[in-house]
Amino acid sequence: MLNITYKELNTNDADLHKELIYVALWDSPDEERRPRSVLSTPKVEAYYIKWGQPNDVGLIAYVDGVASGFIQLRIKECITEEYADYPELAIAVLPQYQGKGIGKLLYSKLVSEVKSQYLGIRLGVNPKNKVAIKLYEKLGFNFYAHPEGSYPQMVIQFNKLSN
Repeated sequence: MLNITYKELNTNDADLHKELIYVALWDSPDEERRPRSVLSTPKVEAYYIKWGQPNDVGLIAYVDGVASGFIQLRIKECITEEYADYPELAIAVLPQYQGKGIGKLLYSKLVSEVKSQYLGIRLGVNPKNKVAIKLYEKLGFNFYAHPEGSYPQMVIQFNKLSN
């Protein structure tokens, strides 16, 4: 059994936050890993710049005191009009901790804290990331759009959950 603790993501975690965002920017093993300079692009900076705004919510998971993953919600620009008022999810688990249920635990903990504040959550996912897609579908997310030149978009609506 893993000894997992959680800490709220805050401005003191800036370097770790950026590292975990980089992990969340998953690249298929059959493709070259994108350069770290992607962290300085406006599209990616939107996930972490000025963290700590009123609607920012994030958690870091620690296994035996070592950061193992994170999850965050942020209201930010949406590539679709539909669900644009929903916060966007970003989640990452470091490779050595993947497959141990940490992502699901992070999601459950976060949702228990915010479910009453939002109608749902949205996200974009690399279509080659079958493991993530399987997790999102297990959690109740459904595909709703695939805008040209962007990743497929998924959403979960809390008022439509059956559990």
